[in-house]
Amino acid sequence: GEGGERPELGRGGVAGVALEYLALAEAHPPEQFSVVRGHVMWMLGRSGKGHRCTFDHLGPYTAPQLRMALCEASSVRELEAIVRATLGAADFFTC
Repeated sequence: GEGGERPELGRGGVAGVALEYLALAEAHPPEQFSVVRGHVMWMLGRSGKGHRCTFDHLGPYTAPQLRMALCEASSVRELEAIVRATLGAADFFTC
């Protein structure tokens, strides 16, 4: 949508889009990994900043735990594991 709106895809749809995005990011990495991290945060429904950060999709994490896991991730594979845990995406393809 316009203005950064998130389309309503449901968890399975978000998982599919996020994993496809991560496969593309691995095949065509941007200059800065933070770009990938930021996009994944957006796909997980991030809102707010710092300790007030929340997510629409948390999975087994609390919002601070998910934020920390995403911020500490240093590879597409790590982000993929977080997306799978958060969205229950075990049945989706692997990057």
